[in-house]
Amino acid sequence: MSRTSVIWLSVLVGVVLLLSACLAPASPQPAATAAKAGGPTPSRQALPQIEVGGRGTPSPQPTPEGTVWNPRAIATQVQLALADLLNVTPKDVPFVTYESEVDPATLTCVDQLVGDIPTFGEGEALVFQYKETKFYVVSSQDALWVCRSGPLTAGESLTLDKAKEKAIEDLAQRLGVPKERIQVVEAKEVTWDDTSLGCPVEGQKYAQILTPGFLVVLKVGEQTYAYHGSSRKIFLCGEETKK
Repeated sequence: MSRTSVIWLSVLVGVVLLLSACLAPASPQPAATAAKAGGPTPSRQALPQIEVGGRGTPSPQPTPEGTVWNPRAIATQVQLALADLLNVTPKDVPFVTYESEVDPATLTCVDQLVGDIPTFGEGEALVFQYKETKFYVVSSQDALWVCRSGPLTAGESLTLDKAKEKAIEDLAQRLGVPKERIQVVEAKEVTWDDTSLGCPVEGQKYAQILTPGFLVVLKVGEQTYAYHGSSRKIFLCGEETKK
């Protein structure tokens, strides 16, 4: 082989080796190296971001526990219904205040408020003023009850002993007998199911609110008399019955 042929053969081999090196597949890059380079690793795929609540709108935050509702939020709505019930204009019954718990014994309920009005917490009341009278819209058992201040003053309050004493005095006066002839069969504190105090009058509506009170059963001769009461009043319930 001539010297020229050897030179061309060497050049050809060099070209072949160079082409082989350029076309060979690259060795796989380690996962850690890929992560440093910003690419996704086999175990952590890049996911598209999803907007919640529309473009540019933050997702709603949960309502904190113990949040107190604003009575004025529905006071106007209640005021309109109350004015319609009383047959007056709304400005005649302005909203006065809110009470978280009312004493049913201090109230005389007029009627049930109707309309598409949301109820609020059990025993809570919105208070309105009509002339010299305060009207309480009381929420109880998924209904709204319109009540006014009772006839007794706020300072009057009965205990069990006072309730028993008043019942005896009333019965003695009714029957015209001395108190000594009246026997006490039973005298105890009770909780009535509503403001009728266990002695409803036909055709009258009562707020369905648990009302603490008293039951005093008296006896004269062979007849017994049941007195029902609250912390504000005590009265004879119905006709006397034979025991």
